[in-house]
Amino acid sequence: AEHKIDLRDETPEGTATRMIGFFGVLNYKQTMDPQVFKTGLLHGDPGIIYPILTWLLHKLPELQKRAYLARFLVNVEVPEHMFTDEEVAEVYQQYKDLQEEFKEVHKTSEKFKSQLISPAEIKKAIVQMEEDKTMLEQKVEALHSKLQSTDRFGEMLEACGKLRVEQDEQLKLQDRFKEQHSHLMQAEHRLGQLKAVLNEKRQNEAGEKNINVLLQKLEEEVNMLNRKVHNELPQEIQRKQQRMEELQQILSQPPISEEEFREMQHHRQQLMRAISGLEERKRAKLADPEDKLAMFRQQANLVAKKKQQVLQRL
Repeated sequence: AEHKIDLRDETPEGTATRMIGFFGVLNYKQTMDPQVFKTGLLHGDPGIIYPILTWLLHKLPELQKRAYLARFLVNVEVPEHMFTDEEVAEVYQQYKDLQEEFKEVHKTSEKFKSQLISPAEIKKAIVQMEEDKTMLEQKVEALHSKLQSTDRFGEMLEACGKLRVEQDEQLKLQDRFKEQHSHLMQAEHRLGQLKAVLNEKRQNEAGEKNINVLLQKLEEEVNMLNRKVHNELPQEIQRKQQRMEELQQILSQPPISEEEFREMQHHRQQLMRAISGLEERKRAKLADPEDKLAMFRQQANLVAKKKQQVLQRL
């Protein structure tokens, strides 16, 4: 906005000063005496204008981006003595925070722009994915038909589904861990900024009447952020890490071999037969309260416990 000026309303000296300031923002480097450069620029000296135009045209995209960022990132000059005003200091700190937020948003935007894919490549990828999908569906159907007659196929399919769910949950937890770590880094960065502001205030406002109030306010904010950095965020990260470790332990357990599976199934069938026999004997003895039913109950309980252990292993 400061460069949208009618030159008829601006003095030649002001125009040259404004242009030189803008060249500084663009990081244009010249080796002439500043006054000679300013005079040549003001009078349109070809020896000065042509090198500038060559430099601008060769780096136009980069300089356009630099000029855009300068609108938001070039600091507003505020006299040092004005920071004694608490309201001015607070507004200036908000301004610096917004600058940091703008930097992060701009980095994210540039990252997304660099990841954009042309429509032709997207269409080609969609066609390829459709072909892959068809092939996978055919393979899944073939495997399903082949394994349909396998014993306990439904249970194995259900176990595979649960494993897949746990793997997805693990990926989600990893993403949330990265997000929490990013929040922790941002909080530490914010804490460093506040400590720097606090130190600056201690140095520059030692003699002011409101120094105690200002220091108390800043120290309370620093203490609050300290508690968040050292207590809340580490606890949250630790919980996520424990959950990840539990999932990794589940995934790392060795699978049961076919022989072990058949042996446990055979043992389970024997236990089921033993339980059925005990239940029949129990029903047969219900009419005789003087029998040794307590002994059979104890044996039935022991067999039931063994059955439960085998079911858990399965």
